[in-house]
Amino acid sequence: MAARRPEKWALLIGINAYPHFGPRYQLRGCVNDVDLMQEILTAQFAFDPARITRLTDEAATRRAILTALLELAHSIGPDDTILLHFSGHGSQRTDGPEQDEPDGMDETLVPADSGRDPLPNRDISDDEIYAWLLQVASAGANVTLILDCCHSGAFSRSAFSAPARQVEADGRPAATFPEPAFPLFVDKDPSSDAGGRGWLPLGNRNVIFTGCAYDERAFELVQDGVAHGALTYFLAQALLQAGPESSYRDLFERTLPQVEARYPRQHPQLEGARDRTIFTDQATEPTPFVAVGHRQNNTLTLQAGAAHGMTVGSRFSIFSPGIRQISPAVPR
Repeated sequence: MAARRPEKWALLIGINAYPHFGPRYQLRGCVNDVDLMQEILTAQFAFDPARITRLTDEAATRRAILTALLELAHSIGPDDTILLHFSGHGSQRTDGPEQDEPDGMDETLVPADSGRDPLPNRDISDDEIYAWLLQVASAGANVTLILDCCHSGAFSRSAFSAPARQVEADGRPAATFPEPAFPLFVDKDPSSDAGGRGWLPLGNRNVIFTGCAYDERAFELVQDGVAHGALTYFLAQALLQAGPESSYRDLFERTLPQVEARYPRQHPQLEGARDRTIFTDQATEPTPFVAVGHRQNNTLTLQAGAAHGMTVGSRFSIFSPGIRQISPAVPR
């Protein structure tokens, strides 16, 4: 019997319209993010459209998202690749019975049918995503999680007048929230090997991109008259430039400075298997390097110091991101 070939799966979620929130909470670029990512996945990375699930606006309810996650967990096989991309509002709510959050608040993804007092909170918590990912990991799949949303509490407008993908935290008692969709692990140690404030088990197979740090806001931008999430837009540009051996680290190095240049107070995060080849289970061998953290005119500040062996008089060669092998033919 022929060996089963690994498959690629994607669940793309984009929510512009939040009917239970006021006008200032409505977004513009989330469905565009889904369209852009689907186009790149099929054209650039050989995803089968039949294995891409889209949930947008009113279709992206809590029940629909959790049902799609369950169907994925039941469909995947060993060494399959899963992309879960969420563009919409992020928030927080009171930690549940697992009591694994040092600040007493779970990070959440906000579905289209969720609301705040007096309406029901139908958010999907980081603990629910974590429990689902443990099920996926037990099947031998690897996961890329992209969250283009805010993870913090109180809503505020950007200094750049751009919409922020964030709604206020819900401080109601945890008993008022929906029952968890997946068995939760109440003994999860917050200091364990978990990324993104607990969004996923990391290990050497899983990767998480977040639009910002947990206490920041993720903004939308308008490019050529079309709105997108800042993370999704610049990550998409990096994906279009990626070669067959490009790693998630390469993607991040191209994406981070673009986002920070546009929104200096938004700092995307990358955790997990940084040196895995994009949307595969293959690890890459990174070339030893230190990154350029800042440039002003002809002065570069490197993200390194004495602990990396730097001394007065150290000399460095400068290369483009993603260089795998250094040879005389590689331009400096």
